Amino acid sequence: MEARQECMDIMRELFRQFMSVLIQEKPRVEEEHIYLDPRISFQEIDRHFLSGCACAFFQVATDVYTDLRYNQEEWD
Repeated sequence: MEARQECMDIMRELFRQFMSVLIQEKPRVEEEHIYLDPRISFQEIDRHFLSGCACAFFQVATDVYTDLRYNQEEWD
């Protein structure tokens, strides 16, 4: 098997494991008012990007609840 393919297989497996934990942790982090964007992307860089390298990245976006109600005490 090609070295690049072996590296990509490892990265895909790491991403799969990360996502499985993230799915399990979702209810817990939402209790802390941290909301995960379900559009988590995994991108593989084309084999011709840089000779001899296997590259991939993923992005996880989060939103944190912020209470924007007016509080008079903050304006004294």
